[in-house]
Amino acid sequence: MHNKPFALVTERHGQAILFATNAIAEQEGLNPGMKLADARAIFPKLSVEPTQIQKDKAMLEKIRIWCSRYSPWTSSSEIQDEQEKEKKDPNLMLEGPGGGGIWIDATGCSHLFGGEEIMLTDLVNKIDQIGFISKAAIAETRGAAWALARYGQNNQKNWTIAPLGTARETLAPLPTAALRLSSTTRLNLQKVGLHTIGDLLKLPRATLSARYGTALLKRLDAAIGKVSESISAVKYKEPLYVRISFSEPIGNSEDFRAALEKMLILLCQKMESQGVGARRLIFTLYRVDGSIERRLASATHPIRDVTTLKHLFNDRINDIDPGFGVEETTLFAERTEALGGIQAKLSDSGKSNNFTLLIDRLTNRFGNEKILSPRITESHIPERAGTLSSITEKHRNTDIKYKNIIRPVRLLYPPEEVETIGLVSKLLVEPPSVFRWRKVLHKITLSQGPERISPEWWRLGKTGTRDYFQVEDSRGQRLWIFRETNQGSKTTRWYVHGLFS
Repeated sequence: MHNKPFALVTERHGQAILFATNAIAEQEGLNPGMKLADARAIFPKLSVEPTQIQKDKAMLEKIRIWCSRYSPWTSSSEIQDEQEKEKKDPNLMLEGPGGGGIWIDATGCSHLFGGEEIMLTDLVNKIDQIGFISKAAIAETRGAAWALARYGQNNQKNWTIAPLGTARETLAPLPTAALRLSSTTRLNLQKVGLHTIGDLLKLPRATLSARYGTALLKRLDAAIGKVSESISAVKYKEPLYVRISFSEPIGNSEDFRAALEKMLILLCQKMESQGVGARRLIFTLYRVDGSIERRLASATHPIRDVTTLKHLFNDRINDIDPGFGVEETTLFAERTEALGGIQAKLSDSGKSNNFTLLIDRLTNRFGNEKILSPRITESHIPERAGTLSSITEKHRNTDIKYKNIIRPVRLLYPPEEVETIGLVSKLLVEPPSVFRWRKVLHKITLSQGPERISPEWWRLGKTGTRDYFQVEDSRGQRLWIFRETNQGSKTTRWYVHGLFS
């Protein structure tokens, strides 16, 4: 998408709006906030995709964590639709439509990388290697850095450095959008001829406050350094990691089990303090010769019980090769999920749920891909309405309601074609009176239907419209049959798709 105009689209008041655009689209005159219909009128061949704000937020958070290599004091700007921002504060916004950025307080950190220029060059180049186009700026205030990164002239270096004490002069030629104002405020300023920050600095503060409110002055003061803005860095959680070092190397499975149990007790205490449970654990053994051996255990649900977690490792410790001895072991909760406090019942015998424990032991022994569970999928086509997938895989709930829908006990896949005997009307939707299936004649005595299921138009295939019937033959066998009509060839065929008895 880098070599052609591309945009992400969101919906607002029933209209498709451009949420974010690439550089080529902006060169064609397309900008975030523009209606898709207007954008198509300017450039008909514009490629668009629906925006996924939650995934954008998750990716921005990953980049923020990566940027902590330059400074521990980092924060990410919130990605939202501009309409949502104006609901919170109609005069201010942190990012433009589709925008997203990372704040880094690099005070006292740049010398570790050889200076500010080398640090910014390294940051921009590495993010470009990941696949993102980035711009960076260093300034004495948070607002000035934001403005220069988006609107400053960087001489194609993709980064800008503003010397100390030059905030007013550096920001003066930039547009008023560089003050992180809402589109409504920017439009009102443009109507009276105020296009740059320098235009605002020339006017009396009382006039600006009376006409546009105090929000404009707050952003202006923050940009030039009269008001300080702090960065709310994300607090790092303590890693769920336990280590035991031995005075003498150990080498038998009983010692490994004892060490594992001791580490599980300590790890469960840490998890309880954070309100989480383990979904994936890594048990690592360090031999005296420098080699490493690992054992992994996974669970279908978060667990914080020492006994249950110990059972997951039972089948994985017996085959450990200690070599010349193990001098250190570690236990790390690689994957965790939220798990609240568990209220014990007076009638509880203290035993874990046998079924979930069985599933966890089977998945650890044979692998997650070998233990399957049926799942409902979003399709009305009977053979596509369910599937088998890994029991540990998460699935979102489907909105399809299957109430009062009768389906056979056994579904045949693929459906088996039958041979109709006698005249079958192509105009009336009714089942054949006699048909041959699996070399056996079936004479229909009772029938109920039809239930029409149309093909899924978005799937490529030759399936036609189906009319299903529940039928019972003279021997009392109940079948689920359907007539498939292919609109292209105008042909109809009958199939048996399931058995009720």
